[in-house]
Amino acid sequence: MPTYEATYIVDPNIAEAELTSVIERYQGQVAGSSEILSLDNWGKRRLAYEIGSKREGTYVTMRFKSDPAVATELERTLKLADGIVRALIVRLK
Repeated sequence: MPTYEATYIVDPNIAEAELTSVIERYQGQVAGSSEILSLDNWGKRRLAYEIGSKREGTYVTMRFKSDPAVATELERTLKLADGIVRALIVRLK
């Protein structure tokens, strides 16, 4: 199975308790049929440029091994989510 890295930026206005549930939601989506290698919450960071009038965001990075279909579905879900400012999934190996 190939290894993927998903990095997404969560809206900075989301409360800490809700942020935890957002991270767990996407971790659970992947964990059902994949192996999660690492999950890092970088915290709030200043964005390189303004995105939709937002200057900050909470960065989260997750590495996992899965079938390509799981990564494709995660990318689709992240792009449709309201609390996600940006998302990018990259195949590593």
